[in-house]
Order: sequence, then C-alpha cells, then structure tokens
Amino acid sequence: MAKKTLLGAIVITRYNNKTHRIDDICFEKNPRSTFTFKEGTVSFLDHYRRNYNIEIKDKGQPILISIKKKRTSQGQQAEDLVICLIPELCCVTGLRDESPESRKILSDWGLSLVPNYEEVSGRKLDEEKLYFAKKGFSVGPNADFSRYLANELLVAVPIRHWILIYCEKDRNAANTFCEYVRKDASSCGMQVEKPRIIILHNDRIETYITALRANITKQTQIVVCICSKGKDDKYTVIKKICFNEIPVPSQFESKVFRHNIIIYRDGVSDGQLQVCENYEIPQLEETCRKLLEQVIKITFIVVKKHTNTRYFSMNQNGFESPGPGAIAGKTITRTGSDNFFLISQTVKRGTASPTHYIVLRDDAQFSPDIIQRLTYKLCFLYYNWPGTISAPACCMYAHKMALFDLSASYHEPTPPTKLLFNYLLFSYLLSSYLVVSYSLVN
Repeated sequence: MAKKTLLGAIVITRYNNKTHRIDDICFEKNPRSTFTFKEGTVSFLDHYRRNYNIEIKDKGQPILISIKKKRTSQGQQAEDLVICLIPELCCVTGLRDESPESRKILSDWGLSLVPNYEEVSGRKLDEEKLYFAKKGFSVGPNADFSRYLANELLVAVPIRHWILIYCEKDRNAANTFCEYVRKDASSCGMQVEKPRIIILHNDRIETYITALRANITKQTQIVVCICSKGKDDKYTVIKKICFNEIPVPSQFESKVFRHNIIIYRDGVSDGQLQVCENYEIPQLEETCRKLLEQVIKITFIVVKKHTNTRYFSMNQNGFESPGPGAIAGKTITRTGSDNFFLISQTVKRGTASPTHYIVLRDDAQFSPDIIQRLTYKLCFLYYNWPGTISAPACCMYAHKMALFDLSASYHEPTPPTKLLFNYLLFSYLLSSYLVVSYSLVN
C-alpha cells in the first residue's frame, strides 16, 4: 500500500529545498543504517545531526530511494545516482483528492479536483505534400522530410557571382569546401559557378575588411569567408560590413506592392494585446498609407509559443501526444476573438506544447480554415530543419535577424516610425498576399 501511494510522487526536502522523485522504498534499511560519505562510514542519524543539526525521531522508518542521472563528460554514458531519503524529513508536493487534508484545504478555498477530463473537439490537418523538381512526397505523420533532401529542388536559384575569401594557409580547406559545394549543388539541381577567389596574406581583421570593401559589388550574391581561428570579433566585423556597410543582396525586392499583408507578431504578452491592437496596428496602417500612398488590408496574428495549455488525442490504447497538424479551436480558446491552438512540431518525449494564435485583425476576412492551413504550412519553411517547427518560420527568421542586428551591427535601432520598412526582417511572397513577421528591438 505504501509503495502504491508513494512511488512516482515528488517530495521536497526542507533542509536543502531540493525535490526528488520517489522510485523505490527500501524496508531493509533505516536511519541507523550506514553509508559511505566523504567523512567516511557514517549512519543516517549521525549524518543529519552533524550536517543539518536535525535529530531524527523515528529510528525504525524505511528509506526512500530516488534515482537520478549523474552528469558525466561528453561522450560517456550517464550513470545512475542513488539518493537515500528519510521519510520523516520529506514533504509530498501537490494535493491529492483522496487525502482528507487535501479535501479540507480545497474546500476552504472553494475548490475541488475534477475526477474526469475535459473532452474538446478538434481536427487534424491532412499530411502535407512536399514537391521537388521531378516528384512529390508526403511528409508522413511526423512531418519529417529529411530522407527526401537529396532530390532536385523545385525552383533552384543559380549562384553565378559569389566570393570566397581565405588565407594562404587555408587553401586545402577552401579546395575541400568548393568540392563539397559542387557535389551537393549538383544533387539538388542548383547551378553554382566557380567563385571569385581572394587569397589573403594574413588573417588580421583589417585585411578581411579591405578585401570585402574592394571586391563586393552589386552583382555579388554570396560572400564566404574561411577563418582558421573562430573569434567573435572577426565574425562580427565581417557580418557588419556585409549587413550594414555594403549589404549583399539577400532579400526579395519587388516593385509591385501587395494590397494584402498577413502579419505574424511574436512576443506579445496577454497584457500587451490591447496596446498592440490599439496602437501598433494603426501605426503600421498609417505608415503604409503614407509611404505607399494606398490603403492596404491587414491580417494581424499574434503568436504565443509559451502556453500552459496541453491537450491529448484519444485512441483505443488511451491517450497520446497529438501529431503535427492537430488543431483545437473551441472550448479551451478565448471568447470574443478568433483564436486557435495548433501543434505543428513532433516531440519524441512528453507532450507537445501547442502554440496559441490570436487573430487581432482580419481586413481580408479570411475563413478560419485558410488561416489555420496557412499557419501550418509556414511551419515547414525553416531551412535549418527538415521538418516542422513550433511557429511559422518567418517568426524564427525575424528573431534571428533582430538579435543579430542588435548584437553585431553596432548601430542604434531605428525609431518605431520606420518600423515597417526597416524592420520587416523576413517576408514571403504568396500569391497576391505578403506574409511578414517582425521582431521589435528594445
């Protein structure tokens, strides 16, 4: 009965404020038993008396066992660390409805634990299909397409003007790099011409700066610098020149402005939703009206990745974590606004954390189905991962660009009035709609 009640429970030891999970109960040992410690062989009674000034009252109580993984050096298998606990010095965390004390506390608070779970109706989006140049593949239930990356790309941008900069001592590394680029580009169906090679006589920062300023032109598509020593100051200076001083073309510039803009806004807390709706959106709208001299339709969607909400899917075997594409749009959502929860990522352990999407404004009057499907599709477009991520990829790119701009560019952030054009940090052109995400730099 004791094991049934305590195994798996979390306890806290007040003498050091640490929590432990109970994995076993040892009835063969008690506080009089001894163990080996740094001070030698000592009993539990003497150990707690000397180190914590605690006198254990019940000398015959069993010992609680907690097993944790011991940290080891990289590459080695983790070892089990067995921790022995005295029940008298442990407090069980949480409240259990079957306990009279728990029921009394909950009753005093006017609360009770619901014995059953809340059933929520939702839906599961169909498996997405990934298209390459010659064929298409279904990404499967886990939304993983890593096995298909060797196929030719549907649309491959040719790289004809790019620069490779390295020191004389790194010639072998540069030749190996070029060979790998040639092989990988060929398998993906990309046309990559030979680079313009700039060989430096030393690896001083000033030498890299001079080479960059002298060789970057308007036609340059990519600049690759090989540095034998990974120093942050050298990396930062190179990025600063290619990002601010002589920007290498890396963004899509279209002379045709879209009349519809879909904005995914990350990093808004519950207390900021009203401010975002009443101030931020009107400022964006006014900026577009002044600079573009036209009225645009704005669909503004707030992205909240950090939520406490969890939901599970049911099958004949019980409960399981929902797979990618699971949407809950009723019952657990906010009232008075169009919002939904979406699980777009796959997890190998535990339960997937859904992302909460709140539509603050929708001038285009999209149906919920269109917004939900578009949101899920955008989670496939993060190029550093052959699968889905927990939020639209444009949000991830906006975060990366904002952090880089703040940490590596060495210039003051632009004022909020120039937010639209100076901080539209990543964009997708989809049909007649411009999908953007931005991140404010404080």
